[in-house]
Amino acid sequence: MSYFPTMLKSAFSSGELSAREWGLPPVAPRKKSRSREVEEKITGTPRREEQYFLRKYFDTRALSQIAVFAALYTVLVWLLPGLSYAAVQFRVAEGLKPAIAKRWTLAFAFALGNFLGNLVSPFAGIYELGFMPLMNIVGGLLAYEVARAFKRNYLVAGLVYAAVIGLSVSWMLHVLFNIPLEALVPLLIASEEAIMIIGAAVFYLVERRWKWYQ
Repeated sequence: MSYFPTMLKSAFSSGELSAREWGLPPVAPRKKSRSREVEEKITGTPRREEQYFLRKYFDTRALSQIAVFAALYTVLVWLLPGLSYAAVQFRVAEGLKPAIAKRWTLAFAFALGNFLGNLVSPFAGIYELGFMPLMNIVGGLLAYEVARAFKRNYLVAGLVYAAVIGLSVSWMLHVLFNIPLEALVPLLIASEEAIMIIGAAVFYLVERRWKWYQ
């Protein structure tokens, strides 16, 4: 007895039978509720804006530059551990940072490079793997904004970036090893500024022959 209703149900679900064939009035399609439409409008707009932002600023070229600069920074830190992890640091990799004047997205490259470079540090911990990458993003974005007021000047970007990183490393070493800040700040800012000035000069020379950021 239950075979015939089951057969009808399967026939309707598979599309073999329609309401018109059985002489039944057509069923109107279900409409979206007003609340559902409002919800889609509210949630849909931010999603479209996020997708536009990512496509505009993190295109293939930007991602490639982030990967290249992060790799260069990491390798330079690993190749020169004596200079990279000393109390008075003189990281040659820091000379890459004046490039932030042209591309703000490189702040993420330097944060990633800093994280990877610090993985083999004898002092690796929450400060070197969390705090310093974060300060690389903060310092990079600040340096980019200041450099914009000076026609995206490499030297200006490097000096601002050096000040942020020098102060951040000084505070980190003060917390970890209780070294007086008055002894750390001048030395670390001076070493950062020196390598940034050299890096800015190199980028000026490179830009004469190659607009690497375009």
